[in-house]
Amino acid sequence: LTPLDRSYVRRALAGTALAIGLAFTLRVMPPFTPSPEQNLVYRSGIWYERNRETVGTLYVNHPWFFYAWGHDKYDPEFAAITHENLARARTGDAVIMESHYSHRLEGDVRFAFFEDNPDYEILGVEHAGKNWCGVIRKR
Repeated sequence: LTPLDRSYVRRALAGTALAIGLAFTLRVMPPFTPSPEQNLVYRSGIWYERNRETVGTLYVNHPWFFYAWGHDKYDPEFAAITHENLARARTGDAVIMESHYSHRLEGDVRFAFFEDNPDYEILGVEHAGKNWCGVIRKR
């Protein structure tokens, strides 16, 4: 084989190896699909992004909210959903409450706290299977 032929052979082998590797990866690791829970949290984040200028502090515990929207959990505009934090909530602050992490990770607040509290208005709750997510506003 001439040097030129060897170059084509090397490129063909590299291309074949790359194609096989890509096909194997896509077969073994399919593209990421968010869970119903993650979709609910993301959609609640849409409300926040549209109303961000009018929201003081947003109380949210779900890690997917921060990951999906690219927010820093430690930014002062966010706080965990805890009774201690909600005691300092002001009119216009908002809560993204969901069924998985809101009362477990850092939180100690159940949804009933907002249902029975005249200081809060439940703007909407969306369900997907056994999961739910709601947006709540401090009056």
